[in-house]
Amino acid sequence: MRMIALLPPLTGIRMPQLARSVSALLPLLVATACSAAPPAKSGPPDAPVAACTAKVRPGQDLQKAIDKLPQGDAPAVLCLEKGEFPLNGLVSIHRGNLVLRGKGPTTVLRMADGVQQPALVVGDYENQQPTGVIRNVSIEDMQIVASTGDKEFMPERPYLSNSAVVVRSGQGIRLAGLQVNKCRSACLLSEYDTREITIENNDVSGAIWDACRSTAPPRSPWSTTTSTTTWLQA
Repeated sequence: MRMIALLPPLTGIRMPQLARSVSALLPLLVATACSAAPPAKSGPPDAPVAACTAKVRPGQDLQKAIDKLPQGDAPAVLCLEKGEFPLNGLVSIHRGNLVLRGKGPTTVLRMADGVQQPALVVGDYENQQPTGVIRNVSIEDMQIVASTGDKEFMPERPYLSNSAVVVRSGQGIRLAGLQVNKCRSACLLSEYDTREITIENNDVSGAIWDACRSTAPPRSPWSTTTSTTTWLQA
């Protein structure tokens, strides 16, 4: 071992002196071993988290906060703080390049009892056939409590299901880190040729269905969907 080379020659050295020499070297050896750099993390580096363009506190009007964001195609991040966000009707996300980010399950969007509307609609909700495509919208890290009314569809707009999140004619959509429950239809619904949608790391439960239906047309070869949602018992 290399440690022996650090010791003085044994010739003419008494045993007490040798013991003192070894005792003096041990702290140095231990300190050197403990100061070694940790191994580098394998894999690609984590993507940076975009800063908040604006923040919303519990009790504030979420729709007004979305509408106040800068117009145009500039990316925007709307951050929701911890707490309850009561909803009395659907929240419309009608601009692209938007991130709606909460603080995890402690950020709660809660639809009022008896309201028969979806909680969040990404895209055009005013027309049965969306008039345009909405791109690059991410909804992440929050809890959404929808409503379980009598009807599966919104009475005023019978083409809209009372889901937690409805994506209409979207591209590049991401739904991630959501805890979703109390849905009167599909909790997470994409329709009208929505493409390139990523649904990952979600817990979904408490959906009440009248029937099962498919609203998606055949996918183009380049369309991709990633789904790692955990579906719990309704």
